[in-house]
Amino acid sequence: MLLGIPPLLAGTYSGIANVDRNVVDAARSMGMTELRVLLRVEVPNALPLIMSGLRTATLQIVATATVAAYASLGGLAATSSTASRCASSTSHWSAR
Repeated sequence: MLLGIPPLLAGTYSGIANVDRNVVDAARSMGMTELRVLLRVEVPNALPLIMSGLRTATLQIVATATVAAYASLGGLAATSSTASRCASSTSHWSAR
């Protein structure tokens, strides 16, 4: 789970930092507070990069869990192999 934090933070930071300053200045000139500028201007404009960070974080977590299972450290593959063994044993007892 900790492996997902850096991509999320990097995506959020780069998204907020790359918002067009003219748009932010226009929102401020309309009288928006800093919180409203953040929530109504910067976050919606940064959303594609934030979601990209979420996608990267998900990929890293799933890949690490799979590799950890192959290295006998538990994780996703151990869970799926246990589930497949249970599924094959219950199908043996099912009615034909």
